[in-house]
Amino acid sequence: MVAPGLRQEQRLLQLLTVRLGTSYLRSGLAKARDDLVARGRLVLDRMAAQRP
Repeated sequence: MVAPGLRQEQRLLQLLTVRLGTSYLRSGLAKARDDLVARGRLVLDRMAAQRP
């Protein structure tokens, strides 16, 4: 069993990671920077793959 504090910390890290990926994607689209778009998609794809 996972301790409640650890579960909350894991959830927070997941949310921050998704927010960062979304920021990369949004900035890349706004600035027409393919490297940021790719980075954002990579982060979001990996996070989506982790979900049960």
